[in-house]
Amino acid sequence: MYSNSSLLCWAEKYKMLVLFILVLLIGVAVFKELIYLLPKFSWRIFTPWVVLVFLMATLTLLGIRIAQRHYGLESINGVHDGITQTEIALSYLWQGTNPYSVDYFDTSLEEFRFYYNQVNPALYHYAYLPGVLVLGSPLYFISPFIIGFYDQRLTQALIFALLIFWLVWRYRQNPKLILLVPLLFFNFWFMVYFLHGLNDIVIIALVILALEFVIIRKYLASAIILGCALATKQTTWFVLPFLIQFFWHWEKLHFGTAKPEVRRRAIVWGGTALLVATIIILPFLIKDPQGFWADTISYQSGRVENSYPIMGIGMGEIIYQLGLVPERTSYFPFWIFQLIIAGLVGWYAWQYQKRRPIEPWLVLWLWTLLLTGVWFMNRYFSITHLAALIVMVCLTYFYKELEQGERFKTKPWFSRLVAGIIKK
Repeated sequence: MYSNSSLLCWAEKYKMLVLFILVLLIGVAVFKELIYLLPKFSWRIFTPWVVLVFLMATLTLLGIRIAQRHYGLESINGVHDGITQTEIALSYLWQGTNPYSVDYFDTSLEEFRFYYNQVNPALYHYAYLPGVLVLGSPLYFISPFIIGFYDQRLTQALIFALLIFWLVWRYRQNPKLILLVPLLFFNFWFMVYFLHGLNDIVIIALVILALEFVIIRKYLASAIILGCALATKQTTWFVLPFLIQFFWHWEKLHFGTAKPEVRRRAIVWGGTALLVATIIILPFLIKDPQGFWADTISYQSGRVENSYPIMGIGMGEIIYQLGLVPERTSYFPFWIFQLIIAGLVGWYAWQYQKRRPIEPWLVLWLWTLLLTGVWFMNRYFSITHLAALIVMVCLTYFYKELEQGERFKTKPWFSRLVAGIIKK
């Protein structure tokens, strides 16, 4: 059971979550009102620079946090333990050791405090896929020569920055680009965990970039990016059916490509993505199949001795509190509930696409819905998952606004409220 102190801690976090969401909603409303009320303002010149200034401010703050950590001004618990473990895994890799064949005792990971005063199960298993190591390797090799150390958040920040730069360049003529400011940079719940080392932004960024390159028909680049994402984190696997569906609709309906040619291009695109993912994963899988499977699959599903515990705010905690499992590390077939969720989301997608073609925003929305269900019906569903889901909803909303054009089809809610009061 939870202690009184832990319950108070959760309550305080939820108060902050509600506050942050209110700030986010107010920020979006204010920027929408500005675009609506100032249609003649030079948004095309002003907006890209504003977004980039906020990006630079965020990266500067992250740089300060990174420097504090590496110069001993911040405790080891000031960063996500996945950051520390990945850095250790990279050191193993560059020493010629398979990160999936060793444990992480006698490393700095032992210093992390874990929930319920348990031994951190990450000491036994490295849950991330090899794409994390492949993406981190260039900066892991280069940054010590430049700044004297490596922090995994540098790689995450670089990928996040690439996404923002791409969106700024791609939509620089659209005034609604400025909505990225409240949706991302006023999204304090996400920003807290981004600075802390939440790595879901890497997957979100890679998926959006893969989607963007499909939109502009740069299929090779899209496939390579998607392949890297598939080999980086298991959550990417859930977006694959929606991306395939989008590819089909985009080619067939937007460009009038004949079905046989669409099929050929989809096979080449999807096959290339799977090939890239296989090239990244296969060396680690061949070297130690049992260790790789135990770390990346069994560990998170409760099928090994030192499994990730049932915990958090989802179905797993409910099942534990009801006494349906004897221990937090016990196995439970959550996959049955997850399959039901997947079926419901698939049915919703099928019904929607019969009425209209799937658009970029819908790919992100379906992925968000599916991940929400899968994560909630999992062994663990935490506030870090909420942070990732919130930013996914925000980016879905951004693409929905882009689809509706440069201007708003209806007055923003505050303008409608003021107009109603004046009429009365």
